Amino acid sequence: MTEPIRVLQILGIVAGGGVEAVIMNYYEHIDRTKVQFDFIVHNDNKIDITPKVEAMGGRVYKVTPYYKSLLVAFISVIYPP
Repeated sequence: MTEPIRVLQILGIVAGGGVEAVIMNYYEHIDRTKVQFDFIVHNDNKIDITPKVEAMGGRVYKVTPYYKSLLVAFISVIYPP
């Protein structure tokens, strides 16, 4: 069996509605044996999607928001914790 295609979704702020709700709805209903979503989110979100995403086989990368420190945000994308 081949590995699923991994698609990186860059959400930033997760507030529980709008774009992230649509993306999570797609993720819940796609064939995850063929396509897996990974997410880049800010590390200071009030809503943590990590348990839900990991339960479906995805990964969550938490980064420093660019508005706090552009340099740290850039480095955390290249070298995730």
